[in-house]
Order: sequence, then structure tokens, then C-alpha cells
Amino acid sequence: MSDLTQTPFQLWKGILMIKSVYALAALGMVVAPVSASVASPLQDGIDALFQKATDAFKEKGFVPTGWQQRGSLKQGAETSFTVTLKAGNQALVGLCDDNCSNIDMFVSKGGAEVDKDVEDDDYPIVIVAEPGTYTVRIAMKACSASTCAIGVKGYQQQ
Repeated sequence: MSDLTQTPFQLWKGILMIKSVYALAALGMVVAPVSASVASPLQDGIDALFQKATDAFKEKGFVPTGWQQRGSLKQGAETSFTVTLKAGNQALVGLCDDNCSNIDMFVSKGGAEVDKDVEDDDYPIVIVAEPGTYTVRIAMKACSASTCAIGVKGYQQQ
């Protein structure tokens, strides 16, 4: 079980390690064989990425919170949603399908930005330290198809 008294720096250090593992796992998804019987390949890809993220976060003492958000976005589009987090020290992980190479995520509370991930990647991770109601905004920066599937999932530090 993880120490719940971690400093923000220690928490971020663990998240950066997770990002490294997740990046390698995502590369594996690109070369993984695709089943011919997939009914919704883009959403099935999101499911597989959610599972890889869950595995990586579990190794660092995080478990899924039980909520996730899904959708699709066109190149240059944005979407936002509200989520109420009942505990702090949560990681919010965004991801997108194989047609997407860059999405950004912004989290705000009461109009004030709490965290963001604007790295040039397709798996933004942000940290929310306090419980409360937050607005999560996803921006599609690079999508090579007419739309790309996206997902956001929450993980709680144990």
C-alpha cells in the first residue's frame, strides 16, 4: 500500500514513471494484431488502452475510481465535462485511438486551472490533490481521421 503522505513531488515522480510505462505500452498497441470480429474497433482500442493504464497505475499503488468518460473529437475540437471527485490524490488519464497522436487535458475547479498536460502525446495525465467538483477539458490536437475516439479515466491513490 502506498504512503498517503507523499509530497506532490513524490506523487509526480511516480506519475512520470507511469507515463514512461504507459508510453511503451501504447507503442505495443500500435503493432498488436487486430481481431477481425471487432464490432467497434475504436472503442475496443480505448478499452485496451484503459486496461494498459490500469495495469501501469496498479503497479504504483493506484486503483480505478469507477468513473470514465468516452467520446470522439475532430481535429481541433474540444469537449468538457464535470466530475465530482470524493477523494484527493487522483490521477486523471486521457487517451485516444490509433488515429490520434496528440490530445491535451486541462482540469479546473471554480474557474481556476488546477492542472494540465499539454505535452505532445496521446496520453495526458493530470493530478487532482483535493476532493471536489472539477471541469475536465480535452482538446484534440492531432487526429488523422474524420474523428478520433477518446477516453478519460480516474485513478485513486491507495
